[in-house]
Amino acid sequence: LGRTATEIEGFRYPSELLVLDPFDDLPGRFAREPRPGAKAPLADVAAYDAYLQRLDGFVAWVDQAINNLRLGTAKGIVHPRVIVERSLPGLAAVAAAQPTETAFWAPMRSFPAGVPMAERARLARELDLRLRERVLPAYARLHRFLATEYLPSAREAVAFADLPGGVAWYAYLVRANSRSTATPADVHAAALARVAEWRSRAPASPGVFSPLPVRPGGFLLDPVSERAWRAYLSADSPAEGAPISRAGVPPTRALHIAALAAVDTGVHAQGWTRERAIAWLVEQLGLDAGVAADHVDRCIAQPARALAALEGLGFFGELRRAAIAGGAAAADDAEFVRRVVESLWMPLPVLG
Repeated sequence: LGRTATEIEGFRYPSELLVLDPFDDLPGRFAREPRPGAKAPLADVAAYDAYLQRLDGFVAWVDQAINNLRLGTAKGIVHPRVIVERSLPGLAAVAAAQPTETAFWAPMRSFPAGVPMAERARLARELDLRLRERVLPAYARLHRFLATEYLPSAREAVAFADLPGGVAWYAYLVRANSRSTATPADVHAAALARVAEWRSRAPASPGVFSPLPVRPGGFLLDPVSERAWRAYLSADSPAEGAPISRAGVPPTRALHIAALAAVDTGVHAQGWTRERAIAWLVEQLGLDAGVAADHVDRCIAQPARALAALEGLGFFGELRRAAIAGGAAAADDAEFVRRVVESLWMPLPVLG
């Protein structure tokens, strides 16, 4: 019931007016992998025809996205300038590509044996036509709209709190991504405390837990539970992009996760500027300024997304300690992992 109430609350906020994310939006994902399970070949002619129809669906999405972004501009609900500027190069690159140079052409390079030569030729012609006349022009259309019409209206400020209704909206995102009733201020204070605590710790050895299957028991994973579990699994691993410390090891992922949660809440709810957040990450983690800027901009583009990882460190740590204290079978590493993984289709409050 808690999750349903959270999802219902989400309908109050017009997330459809903010569709850009240069790190993980639909145009970017679609250009990299235009169909689910892209590594597996299409099975037959019907599958190829369905693939062509899927491309038409993306073109329709682009036109709707432009309409939504225009509506957002009229309502004062617009992306920060830095997010728009980061989105432009990727769109331009896809728009300028030749059809055969794109990921969209991949199915034409490996037809199943059962597809007749005449059908292969037809499908290649139709895909070439769709890409030249619909898909690639859609990328160009979105790029042109963003560069000439939307960018001048983009906001210089980066905080979600600066949007109309943004304070309540971000507080909702915090609850949705942490599956708790914590406020942005609570999470910010907890994240800063974790950073201070973990910076003073000696590095731990990497954990021994197994990787995460895609769909345990055939269920779709709860996205927050999945991100939280992945964070717990990697907590003692070296943080990617972090320099080697004087102790001879880089900061752990746990420290990295806590720092990003502090940045996310700092930027969106505590008045941190983008420049302050970048400088703070450089100071706390020793990151290169460019790497730190990437992390900060991801937090700007994906408000509150980083908080699920911080939640996971505490939530699954408590579950693990409780299992050990209770002397249950789940205290065994393998059994603990099995039980958690089989439950990841549930939101965190239910899973616990």
